[in-house]
Amino acid sequence: MLFRSKPIQRINKTIKKIANGNYEASEKIKASGELKELVVSTDLMRRTIIAQQEKIFDTIRDLKDLNQRLKTAKDKAEASDKLKSEFLAMISHEIRTPINVLLSYSSLIKDELNEEQLKENEFVFTAIQKAGWRLIRTVELIVTTAEIQTGSYVVTKTKINISELLESIFLSCKPFVSEDKINFSFENKTEVSRIMADEYSIKQIFSNLIDNAVKFTDNGYVKIILSQKNNKLIVEIADTGIGISDEYKENIFNVFSQEQQGYTRKFEGNGLGLALVKKACEINNAELTYKSIKNEGTTFTVIFNS
Repeated sequence: MLFRSKPIQRINKTIKKIANGNYEASEKIKASGELKELVVSTDLMRRTIIAQQEKIFDTIRDLKDLNQRLKTAKDKAEASDKLKSEFLAMISHEIRTPINVLLSYSSLIKDELNEEQLKENEFVFTAIQKAGWRLIRTVELIVTTAEIQTGSYVVTKTKINISELLESIFLSCKPFVSEDKINFSFENKTEVSRIMADEYSIKQIFSNLIDNAVKFTDNGYVKIILSQKNNKLIVEIADTGIGISDEYKENIFNVFSQEQQGYTRKFEGNGLGLALVKKACEINNAELTYKSIKNEGTTFTVIFNS
């Protein structure tokens, strides 16, 4: 039978209580020498555990409070994003609706004119069409960019025909191109051009790239070329326009960025187009590259895994 002195028994009892999560102060143990040191160390351990436990409880309370504040902030942010999306949708509708009415009525009036009247007023109707579409495109750019930036844009992947989509954009842009100065063309070198992608954002990619090519080209050509290589669909938009300076190239995908600034700039635009193109390519896992020489021209290339 193992003999234990009372101090050792009491120390052992205290350690077992601590091991079981009972940190209450034990009765005083009379001891001397090494046993006294052991008693002091045991009590120090008990008090240290209590202090650390309090710190842990304080940290847990702080984390709970922080978690609640984060949840509140998240709820407010989501409510703000929802409000922003609803506001942008409302603004888009309120602007697009009257503009579409004006464009429709201008087309009706144009259809009623005889050949001589039409010839005299052709520039008026062209100006109305350009101004109307410019306003609609600006609204679309602002709304879509805001939705993508806030993460509220809903991606809907469907099977789309890139060739048909490009041809539709090509035909819609053709009336605004000066045929006597610019050779505007679309060439399809593929037999099958269907991919799974988000149709709306794909339209934004090519509407902006083709619109820019036309806008920044005074003479020469604007070519849209659809080809296929190694199971990848490749779309090139090449022009002989003003090109991009080497100094500006690092900024072309920045929001609201334009090479020419201020009210005296020669070309229209809000600096959202290429920023949206880049984001839309990311949404559709498409690769976007470009090459450009100032005063010689630019070629943008979009590559899809078909």
